[in-house]
Amino acid sequence: MAHVSTVGEAIRRTNYRDLVQSAAHAFCWMCCYVGKCSNGSDHLFKISDNLSDIVALKFPGECGHCIKSPCRCSPEEMDEDEDKDAKYPQLLERKKNNSYKDRSIDNWLFDFWKIYSGQIHLQTLESVGFHLLEEAGEEAKAVRNLIQFRGILEANITGVDEAYLKHISSIEGLVTEYSTTMSELKERYDKPRTKDAMKDIDLTSNDPLLIRSRIVKAKMDFVVELADTFSWLCAVQLKLFEILTHEKIDDSVVTEFHIEEVLKDRYESSTVEQPMKCYACEHESCECLFYPAIELVAEASLEAAAEESNKP
Repeated sequence: MAHVSTVGEAIRRTNYRDLVQSAAHAFCWMCCYVGKCSNGSDHLFKISDNLSDIVALKFPGECGHCIKSPCRCSPEEMDEDEDKDAKYPQLLERKKNNSYKDRSIDNWLFDFWKIYSGQIHLQTLESVGFHLLEEAGEEAKAVRNLIQFRGILEANITGVDEAYLKHISSIEGLVTEYSTTMSELKERYDKPRTKDAMKDIDLTSNDPLLIRSRIVKAKMDFVVELADTFSWLCAVQLKLFEILTHEKIDDSVVTEFHIEEVLKDRYESSTVEQPMKCYACEHESCECLFYPAIELVAEASLEAAAEESNKP
């Protein structure tokens, strides 16, 4: 969220060079974020799929809402949609029709322009930037909702064990579990839409269905909002291209305002063995020093408590 906010600041100042550099930096952190979830030991946040696969679930070459390209969505129809969440199995099947391995930012920019060029053209850069900040905020909210279940394995809830968390660590497993669980929840509360059924959940209950519903909803939001954030980051880049083209800027100059070019300039290493480097310390394996204040405070609190308990 902090890195995406610098994109908004650059838009406010109409500084296009800072804008694309901030967007590139935000994309870098997004990749690190997914990499951490993929390679980390936290089963709750574990995602075995890469960023392209995550984005492709929501945007399999088509709009994730109307499932058309170009997009034919209208705000009124989206509000009246009986259950937008029920489309995830359909989107997953469409995703399976294509391979998203080794996709570049250019590939995604092409896809998003094909789907959303009409909407991007009608909006101002400020409006697109606001949407980006909104989606980044939604992703932060999803992280907060998911982190509330960090100690869930210790609660010994029936059906919520390490195998369950592993099952929903893949996109296919997550969509399958989400669809099944939400169908059960809607049937129990006799509600046609997922969001209406979720409102009726008793947050004080340890009922297995309710706990699973909360976990799988938070995990799905975690994945989908990340895809939405990436899509609006691409929309910012596409809107910037449109502005520069309208101003009849030379193509050689426009290239300088491309996220991929900024990434190459800032992070590309000179060696084949390790193609990337930290832009700050310029080491192929970052050697920047950081001192986590929260951990230090926690350690200090534990030491103080230990000293207090040892007093006669």
